[in-house]
Amino acid sequence: MQLRATTGHTRPVRLSDDPVTIGRHPSCTIRSADDQLSRMHCVIEQNGSGWVVRDLDSRNGTKLNGIRIDESPLGVGDIVKAGGLEFRVEEVPDEGEVGGAHEPW
Repeated sequence: MQLRATTGHTRPVRLSDDPVTIGRHPSCTIRSADDQLSRMHCVIEQNGSGWVVRDLDSRNGTKLNGIRIDESPLGVGDIVKAGGLEFRVEEVPDEGEVGGAHEPW
């Protein structure tokens, strides 16, 4: 699976074995200066049954499909909102498709 911003940047972030952190901190996988984001806002990672999104006690919360969550499973088509950033969960396209993971950020 991969995350694709619904506005702004179009380069997707592929989900792999490493957790994907979203926030303002320089160590975050997805960083933004958005003042609605906490330094470490949320994380997307694998657990025993698949992918989950987990809020990291952020000030403004993390939403999944419009509902504020603490932790929730992720699936294709879900929308994750952290601060002013919003991402759609997608299947990784076939290598032959136009666009995909090689689009510029």
